[in-house]
Amino acid sequence: MANKVIVGRHALIESVRTLLRIRAIYAAHMQDAKSVAVDLIFILFLRAEEGHSLCVKQLIVEAGGSATAALRKLERLESAGLLRRLPDENDARRVRVTLTPRGRALVISMAGEISAARVTNA
Repeated sequence: MANKVIVGRHALIESVRTLLRIRAIYAAHMQDAKSVAVDLIFILFLRAEEGHSLCVKQLIVEAGGSATAALRKLERLESAGLLRRLPDENDARRVRVTLTPRGRALVISMAGEISAARVTNA
């Protein structure tokens, strides 16, 4: 694990956006290279930082890929304690998805690696 680097909120958000762009570039060149699970937690993190919450359907659409695969990944991420699904307060048919503190810490850790590389290479 790299040295701890304290980063500001803006740098953290930009690092997560960078990670998503890197993953999209890689997936465009490699068949079946898209890992929906990582994209799901990155998207949840970004939307939460922007003050938004997502229902399951919105998250799946934004992440792309098949709904079946995404739902399986959501179940695994929830079992791992990285996210939670909660009933929507305004619409009983919908389920909202949020990162748990553990899931948020994981994303911050990954984004911190990007920020550390930027600081080291600056």
